[in-house]
Amino acid sequence: PDSASIEEIIDGTVTVWVNRGIRLVGNVGVPDRGIGSGFFIDPEGYILTNYHVIESEVDPSYQGYSRLYIKKNEDSPDRIPAKVVGYDKDFDLALLKTEMEVPYVFSFAGSDVPSLGEKISAIGSPGGLARTLTTGTVSAFARSVQPMAGSLQIDVPINPGNSGGPLLNDKGEVIGVVFAGVESYEGVNFAIPGTYVKQLVPALYGGGETELPWMGISAWDSFGRLEVVYVVPGSPAHDAGLKPGDILKSVDGKPYNTIRSLQEYLITRHTGTLCSLVWERETDGKESFRTVEGILSLGVRPDIPLQTALTRDARENLLTPLFGFQLERISGSGVTQNYRVADVLPGSIADESGFTPGDTFALRRWIHDEDYNVVAIQMILKGRKAGFLEAAIQIAAYL
Repeated sequence: PDSASIEEIIDGTVTVWVNRGIRLVGNVGVPDRGIGSGFFIDPEGYILTNYHVIESEVDPSYQGYSRLYIKKNEDSPDRIPAKVVGYDKDFDLALLKTEMEVPYVFSFAGSDVPSLGEKISAIGSPGGLARTLTTGTVSAFARSVQPMAGSLQIDVPINPGNSGGPLLNDKGEVIGVVFAGVESYEGVNFAIPGTYVKQLVPALYGGGETELPWMGISAWDSFGRLEVVYVVPGSPAHDAGLKPGDILKSVDGKPYNTIRSLQEYLITRHTGTLCSLVWERETDGKESFRTVEGILSLGVRPDIPLQTALTRDARENLLTPLFGFQLERISGSGVTQNYRVADVLPGSIADESGFTPGDTFALRRWIHDEDYNVVAIQMILKGRKAGFLEAAIQIAAYL
């Protein structure tokens, strides 16, 4: 940011505190405090921060004490009460409201994406040290850290307490919101791109949890096309007639050949919006396709879509979207099922685990850890590359 206005810019940031009372560590009670950063985006006292900073304020499963307030700096004795207006779990954003005179309102950058290597700055409260300015550069784009967004990778120093602070270009404009860092790797940190934030802010003003649109498919982008590999039963895509193996050609008249580009379009739509779809479907098992058209009404995205699918579908049907292999059942019933791997999706868990077409395995156990939202499968594998020698293995995937 311009040194002539840096003090004014920093004045527009706050420390977000969440007092969760006392928690027991062994037999000793210690204060339980959550800390993050935030910044004003409205002269009426609206503050943007991360959802995970204020989660206990809105999470119905949390039964403890929780009080939210902000501080202008660590030396100030004033704890200014604040309330949560709206929040989005998937994008880790929350809009707060407080009653105070707003010293500075941040504006978002007009350009959509910062340049690779561009000098950037972050303002936040690492460890509660308010008004801390750090600098660095943009390291990479579109990292798959969040479920529906490509995150900015940055090397700006980030520590606990920075979450929710603004990421700025050299003009002092917001180009992202800091939300995560990898503690074991110095200089590997992430921010929510400003393009997504700008699209979601109006919904946050609407109050409560935002509703993201949902088609209800798992898709794979390869060879310049978007192939449907799974359709959630009862989802909008299921009702529209989409099936695994279909090639999605266009949505609302625009072609999309990557998952990311389709997701970026969908978050600009509202739930309940009607979308026109065009897809290709293979005919009679031959390498010829016919064009199909349909209308889809966008639904509300579940918190964890594949967890919803688990309640609606047979487990074996979820092996493709979870692990990335397409299977043919050979034999078996009950707990033990025998499969042959028909295909492996490039870059999937199955691919990285060394599965190849022609492998066979007996599925012995399915494990669903609901606390960590993880599914693991244990199997006896006869790998083609290993001369079909038997090996007991386990692979796991996040829902």
